[in-house]
Amino acid sequence: MKGHSSGIYKLMAEGDLLYSASGDGMVASWDLQTLEQAPFSIKVGQPVFSLCTAGSHLLIGQQSGGIHVIDRDSKREVRHLKFHEKGVFEILYNPNLNHFYSLGGGGSLAVIDGSDFRLLMQIPVSGQKLRRILPTPNFERIFVSGSDGSITCFETDYMNELYSASAHEGGTYSMAWLPDGKMISGGRDAHLRIWEVQNDGLKAADKIPAHNYAIYDIVTMGDNRFASASRDRSVKVWDYSDLANPIRLSDDRLTAHTHSANALLWHKGRLFSAGDDRVIRVWA
Repeated sequence: MKGHSSGIYKLMAEGDLLYSASGDGMVASWDLQTLEQAPFSIKVGQPVFSLCTAGSHLLIGQQSGGIHVIDRDSKREVRHLKFHEKGVFEILYNPNLNHFYSLGGGGSLAVIDGSDFRLLMQIPVSGQKLRRILPTPNFERIFVSGSDGSITCFETDYMNELYSASAHEGGTYSMAWLPDGKMISGGRDAHLRIWEVQNDGLKAADKIPAHNYAIYDIVTMGDNRFASASRDRSVKVWDYSDLANPIRLSDDRLTAHTHSANALLWHKGRLFSAGDDRVIRVWA
């Protein structure tokens, strides 16, 4: 699937549409049935790093720290939020509290009211970029990872920090839940790490040399599997019961992508991957 003129940083699916965010400043949509480009697209003029939907709203996080709030029905921008000074690398919606969380390149976590998009609080977490948010299934806690290598845990009622752990040397770029309730993380050190999540901290359970360069995304799949995407251009699928023998996805004997693999999405039995080669690949 081709349509962007720069690297792709985020994939998201909702309903019958796949959304892709790119360094060309575009958010494109694709029909998940035909895999053809759909009419809905938004141009914001700056590289787009993050996407989030809630109801009729689409939130777009871009390079200079702004968040565009788009009404998908009218295809119009209804708000432009400026709570971060640098890139917005992740946006997450908490349906229980009607809150959005956004992560900025300046190291802060913003909590945004989902009704009127007011800034409720802004929490300094790190002196470096914040990368990912991973909620617990009940949204009682969220985990925030950063380029300083940390994973920080917050409770969501009052946003108190519960603990912080050092996870990956050089940066923690990705996190996901495993079927047994453990957390898996990937980082600049090219390793996957598995953690037992405790009330007062993270306990290291396993460490896997998984790729040649930084791991930018992890998604869990069906049948006890998960996938990882790396700057080394590869996408690997892992069986949680046999971590020694991952499947390296390839196309015509090449790596999954010709440049860095940045984003993954598991949706209804298919794995989507995208990267700096401007291509979205679909794996059965």
